[in-house]
This record gives sequence, structure tokens and C-alpha cells, in this order.
Amino acid sequence: MTPEEIKVLRDACIAARIDPTKVSAENPFARTGKTAEFIQAMVQEGDPVQAARWRKAAGKTINLETAAMLAGEAEATKETLTDLFHHDPDFAGDMLKQVGEEEATRAKRLEEAAEQMHRARVGDRQYKISQERDALIAQRKEQARLELKERSADRQFATGGWS
Repeated sequence: MTPEEIKVLRDACIAARIDPTKVSAENPFARTGKTAEFIQAMVQEGDPVQAARWRKAAGKTINLETAAMLAGEAEATKETLTDLFHHDPDFAGDMLKQVGEEEATRAKRLEEAAEQMHRARVGDRQYKISQERDALIAQRKEQARLELKERSADRQFATGGWS
């Protein structure tokens, strides 16, 4: 197992409240039983792409309806897409990336809407003043941070070393 896989498995054990000292460092999807099911569920929740990789490595495959969908013989449904998400690491990664991009777009839209509401509430002139004030505050904070960092470096140099 790679260090990343070990971390995923250990995190899943901890999330499932299973003592990691009682679990082998091996693909949990190659195992059966209640403990394995709990760990598998936590892996799926924590790292769906790794879960799909491990399912694939354990020889688990998509169901017949999902295969028919991929062959163009059946329509995509929630069930077939979920099955594909669980068994195809590339598909799982693409879906997670798409969801992340959609969330970022949604957050940006909300921020823009809030800004427009603020502008409508206070008026254009007051809005411009508050934007300039916020920019000036940010600039001063950055300036103060840099000065503090410089003073700290000077103080460490003056005392004869870095600690």
C-alpha cells in the first residue's frame, strides 16, 4: 500500500470507530464481513476515487444495467450512474471535479448577488466608498504583516540566530 492508501484506510477505520491495530494494511474491498462493510462505507464517504480503485482491484465490476448503459442499450439512471461512480475511478474523479467547479460557481454567484444587494441598499456612491475602504484596510493589513515579519527577522538576526 502507498502512504496515501494507508492514510485513507486509517482515516476510514477511525471514522468507523474501528481500532486500526486490528485491521490489516490491505484492500478493504477484498474483505467481507461487518467490519469490512463499515470500513468500505467510510472509505466511500472519505475518498470515493480510492474506493473505486480498491473495488476495481478487488475484482468488483459494474452491474449488467450499467454495462448496458455504457453500451448504449439502456438509459442512464441514478442507479447506473451511482454504480459507475462506485466502480470507475476516472468517472468518480471527473464527477467530483465537476461538483467542485459547480460549487465554486455557485459560491461566486452568491457573492455577486450579495454584493449587488449591498450596492442597491446603500447606493452607488456609498458602495464605492465602502469598496475603497475595504481595499485600503486589506492593504494596511498586508503592510503590517510584512513589517511584523521584517521586525521578527531583524530581531532574530540581532540575537544571534534563528530558533
